[in-house]
Amino acid sequence: MTPTLVLALCSALLLSACSAAQGKPSTAFSTPKNADNRQHSSQQLQTFFDAFKHALIQRQFETLQSYTHFPLLIRGELDSSPTLSIGIEAFKPFFTELLAEPVYVEQGNELIGYTLGELAQHSTTPNLDDTKQASWQ
Repeated sequence: MTPTLVLALCSALLLSACSAAQGKPSTAFSTPKNADNRQHSSQQLQTFFDAFKHALIQRQFETLQSYTHFPLLIRGELDSSPTLSIGIEAFKPFFTELLAEPVYVEQGNELIGYTLGELAQHSTTPNLDDTKQASWQ
């Protein structure tokens, strides 16, 4: 599995989890109307992300399932890639395999190999930037 596909799968799961945590289906983050709402939304996102990351690192599949709308629909890298539908029964085996996938990160002039599960343990913080899009630092 290529890094692009791995990132696409993780993004689909995270967006699905964010939507489930908010109790509504969505494929994008809601946009706060003012600075107070932006701060509140940022705090909510951080709280959710901390819980999601903990469940991911600890392999708490029941918690991850509770954050996910099923069936989880994902596609490959190409527009022509077929849609894969993952039901709740297939979630744990699929996610276990996904966390074992190799991911290569460029650090300086080197490519460093991790599994997706190892990469999830690195410090990553969600941030709502000025363009009202989700970004990761």
